[in-house]
Amino acid sequence: MQRMKTGKGILKAAIMICLSSVFLYFAVFNLGNEAISNWDEARHGISAYEMMQSGNYICNTFNYAPDEWNLKPPLSFWAIAASFAVNGYTLLALRLPSCICLVLTFFLLSRRMFRSHGFISGCAFMLLFEAFGDLFFVHYGRSADADAIYILFFVCAMLLLPVAEQKRERPGIRYALAGLCASLAFLAKSFHAFTILAILVAYAVISQDYKRLGMKGIACACLCAAAPVLIWGAWRYAYDQWVFLGNMFGVDVINRIFDYRMRPDPRYFAENVTGKGHTEPT
Repeated sequence: MQRMKTGKGILKAAIMICLSSVFLYFAVFNLGNEAISNWDEARHGISAYEMMQSGNYICNTFNYAPDEWNLKPPLSFWAIAASFAVNGYTLLALRLPSCICLVLTFFLLSRRMFRSHGFISGCAFMLLFEAFGDLFFVHYGRSADADAIYILFFVCAMLLLPVAEQKRERPGIRYALAGLCASLAFLAKSFHAFTILAILVAYAVISQDYKRLGMKGIACACLCAAAPVLIWGAWRYAYDQWVFLGNMFGVDVINRIFDYRMRPDPRYFAENVTGKGHTEPT
């Protein structure tokens, strides 16, 4: 019996190692040799390089002028600059922060699936993750963009929420750390991070965690969520007042609400379900 259990354990470990190796191959292979995308990825690399050359780590620039097109906070630029400092000015260094975030996201979620839902569900998740090509390309794990950093902190915030077996624990630390993750996500992708805050608030209300948090716990979570953003915002405001901050709000919030070109056409979802191509409204 003991030998059978040992054999099953070895088999499960071998399957997990095999699936992990496939994922790492997809994530890392030829990472520093693929041509750079001549849009967001290239601009992120240029902004990080110019930060290092100018010593100005608060204002992202393009051709050493404030970049008014890429209106994102600087966390992704800082990550790329740190990678450049360690690994040199190479394509591998440019994409390494996104790749690391992709790897961390994969293993954090896989660990939760194996622990909470069992071996089969964990393996199924790993296979599905590996089959989703957009996670490796299109702004994400193999591209020098802010998306992989944002998704990592999004996932961390969700994993920190108290689940059934943790209900007896005081949730204050978990919500504080989740709020910090939301704040760091904001510093990567701007107002996209409000989705995380909405989920945290809804979860606290529906699960009635807010009663166990109390005023002190709620205040601590709010402080962790707000402090890093407010510090950066004050730092940026001192540089160019409301120019960047106003443009960031206008593009990421106002334009996405009122500009139809930035919203899916009502036919978009139905046409994708039926397999018919989506056409832009005229």
